[in-house]
Amino acid sequence: MEDNGKHIIIGVYSNDIIISPLPAIMMIMVWLQLDDIIEPVESFEFRANLNKNEFASGTFEVSVPAGKRATVSLGRFPLRIESEGDFSFDIRYANGGRWKNATTIQVKTTHSPTS
Repeated sequence: MEDNGKHIIIGVYSNDIIISPLPAIMMIMVWLQLDDIIEPVESFEFRANLNKNEFASGTFEVSVPAGKRATVSLGRFPLRIESEGDFSFDIRYANGGRWKNATTIQVKTTHSPTS
């Protein structure tokens, strides 16, 4: 984030995260676009998982006019990666309800050309 509050997106992963060597530690930030917000202020819960093991969770609020889109940035989660697998991020309304997967990204390692 710049001093003026503007976010800079560097190193965006939309499909795979490819790393080498293992283990590795990455700082992860998640951006969400939430469409058709129902109430002017909505509360959500989130959970972040690596290989189905939860490593971060919490709540956040979105304050936008009803029916509009909200763009939200969450985190700076330290993610310790010890093996290949899936990073997933789920959200739901804070009043309960079903979890919805916002994204799943495969974590892969590079392999030596001789292997």
